[in-house]
Amino acid sequence: MTDVEPLRGLLETVAEHVNEPTAAAVRAAAGPELDTETAREALESLGFVTDSEVQWMANDIASRVDPGLPEAIQADVAALGADPSLECLAKLVSHVLESLLVTE
Repeated sequence: MTDVEPLRGLLETVAEHVNEPTAAAVRAAAGPELDTETAREALESLGFVTDSEVQWMANDIASRVDPGLPEAIQADVAALGADPSLECLAKLVSHVLESLLVTE
C-alpha cells in the first residue's frame, strides 16, 4: 500500500507556488475527501499557472522530493526538473491524484 503523506506533501508544495484559486483546488485534492470530481477540478485549475510559477515550483519540488514517493512519481518529478513546463506539471499532479484515488 502506498503511503499517502508524501503524495499529499507534494501537492502541498504545488499549492504553495500558485494563485489562491488554484491552491485551494489543489489543497482540496490533497485532503482526505478526495474524489474524481475534486481531482478533475485540481487538474483544470492548473491551466491558470504561469510559466514562472512552474519554474519556481519545479526547483522547489526537486529539492524536497520524498524518497517514499512511488518510482513513477519520482520519475515525473525528474521530468519536471528537466522540462519545467505546464505539461510536465499536469502529468505529475495527475499521477499523484491517481495514486491517491487508488490508495484511498
